[in-house]
Amino acid sequence: DVLVLERAYKNLFTPLVINLRRLHLDQCDNKQQCKTESIARFDAGDGWLLDNFESLTHFRDNQYLMVSDNNNNPFQKTIMVLFEIVKDNSEN
Repeated sequence: DVLVLERAYKNLFTPLVINLRRLHLDQCDNKQQCKTESIARFDAGDGWLLDNFESLTHFRDNQYLMVSDNNNNPFQKTIMVLFEIVKDNSEN
């Protein structure tokens, strides 16, 4: 599996949305379209004051860390998100 961090930006009037998805490389069809699973969604329309997550890294075990900086903008904050992805037992 691969974790994909996606930034969706259209224009100044549409809220920025950042999605974290898991791409299942072992579940692809004959058109090479693979199953994806939504892990998290960060929508500026819901109050997330950020324009991007700058990095995503594996921390330990099933834990990962994402970081966003404030771009020297007084309306934004540096955000560090530590999260765990729990394996679904039904996948076994």
